[in-house]
Amino acid sequence: NAPEYPSLLTWSDNVRQLEALSETGFLDSTSAEEIAEIYRTYRTQVHLLSLAGEPRLVPYADFLEQSGTVQALWQRFLPAGEQA
Repeated sequence: NAPEYPSLLTWSDNVRQLEALSETGFLDSTSAEEIAEIYRTYRTQVHLLSLAGEPRLVPYADFLEQSGTVQALWQRFLPAGEQA
């Protein structure tokens, strides 16, 4: 939908992309903020692991609840069987 909404092309980072999706109405502001917070939490854990010299692999169990939120949103925009 970027041809109709050029503001979706302004930013390359995930958080501002979510904000742009909210501003254009593709994503409600509550969902956009919830997904952004999940992303920030994940990135923080990855950074902490990296600083500790550990592999940057966050255990799936640590994000089990959040993964359901992300998967539901993914399915809303990219249903199974649809090509990106």
